[in-house]
Amino acid sequence: MTNRESQPSSMTRPAALDYERPGDGESASASADPPGVAAAMLRGITTLGIAIWLGSLVHLLLSVSSLFAAFPKAVSSVAVQAAPAIFKTSELFGLVVAAITLGAAVAWSRVSPGRSRKWIAWLLAAAATLAVAQRTIVSAKMDSLREAGQSGGDTFRALHGVSSSQYLVQTGLLLAATLMLPAALSRK
Repeated sequence: MTNRESQPSSMTRPAALDYERPGDGESASASADPPGVAAAMLRGITTLGIAIWLGSLVHLLLSVSSLFAAFPKAVSSVAVQAAPAIFKTSELFGLVVAAITLGAAVAWSRVSPGRSRKWIAWLLAAAATLAVAQRTIVSAKMDSLREAGQSGGDTFRALHGVSSSQYLVQTGLLLAATLMLPAALSRK
């Protein structure tokens, strides 16, 4: 009797080790990535994107305020000359982050539906709309006025007020999305 013949039949092929190779009657959906992996990736991108986007807005507001405090207009023109470049770079960066974050949030709310996830997507859509309007309308007009030497006029001051309001509302929308994240992350 050989070694194989002496083993009981239940020991020759344990059920726990049985598996089927792809194509042996296995459905295509069983071999695909589980939906939880996609949801986890989208959740991570959304969470990281919100953190980066909100952090960049807070950093922009603090750095420009500090720039004008360190170099007052009455003493130096450094802040007046540097601020537009800082705003433009920050706005372009924000648009890229907004697009990625909003895309991930919308996909996450579809892959893993939930009320808080949908609210986050809507909040991000509103913030992204403000970011696009800020760069393409308000900042573009302010840049034109600045290049024309009219940065001291009433129109520029009015646009500056609109710009400040848009930044604050955008920051508030992102803060609201951040506060909703725990609910969105805890629900399956």
